[in-house]
Amino acid sequence: MNTPNQNEEFAKENLENLTNRELQILNTASEGLCNKDIANQLGIAESTVKRHRKNTYKKFNISSDHFSIRKLLRWFYDLKNE
Repeated sequence: MNTPNQNEEFAKENLENLTNRELQILNTASEGLCNKDIANQLGIAESTVKRHRKNTYKKFNISSDHFSIRKLLRWFYDLKNE
């Protein structure tokens, strides 16, 4: 099992692997926007948002477990507001 510091290092390293669009979507999702609102804000289809979120979660080795997804979004929100 990884320590919190190892998990944070893993997450920071994986941020570098995200595309600009994946970062935009992660950013807006961390603010609490739903897929439909993210799509409207970015001017893309909701299905595109879903695809980018799925790709992002794969890069972070996160399943569809809601707790893990919420943890990632909270971590990203805290990181950008430091």
